[in-house]
Amino acid sequence: MNLKDYLKVVREKIIFIIIIALLCGALSLALGLLQKESYDASILMTIHRTEREKSENFQYDNYYSIQAAEYLSNTITGWIETPEAITLVYKSAGLENEMGDAYREAKRIKTKQLSSHLINIKLNNGDKNRVEKLSKSLIDVIKKKVETLEVDSDGKSSFSVESEEPIITLKKYNPYLVGVFGLLGGVFIGMGLAFLKEYLKEEE
Repeated sequence: MNLKDYLKVVREKIIFIIIIALLCGALSLALGLLQKESYDASILMTIHRTEREKSENFQYDNYYSIQAAEYLSNTITGWIETPEAITLVYKSAGLENEMGDAYREAKRIKTKQLSSHLINIKLNNGDKNRVEKLSKSLIDVIKKKVETLEVDSDGKSSFSVESEEPIITLKKYNPYLVGVFGLLGGVFIGMGLAFLKEYLKEEE
């Protein structure tokens, strides 16, 4: 099929394409209107080396400190997205009775290691008061975890964790914008179905 053939199919199936587009647009608009508001919390955490063992190789001390902090950051980043960690966070916040499936709740938390010392944690919940409690609980849980992961020969924690105040924002979709995207997507879907129908017709 050449360009003229494609244009011919579009002209002949224009009603079909419009119907598909309107259906997709209406469905997208309905889903947008039904979408509940939720809140995103962003937490920036910094891991510092506090206790350093005495060593004759002082010139390498800073390098080993960075390596250790990066290793610890990687560990925390992976651990906090596990069901076990989420269960501790909810329990610490006093919301264990309101926690749903631990695996599903774990998917609401996203972590990203920005550098060897910086970790960004984002979590989402439909209730603002709950997301505030979970944010503070998450910080406490991570601090306690770090205290048990890295200790020196005297039993003191080798690292400290500092956290900025969680930034909480309202996450809200514009249903009309969603409807417009659904309408545009419906146009392409309708055209694709029209071309497919014409292709199958020629094959017969």
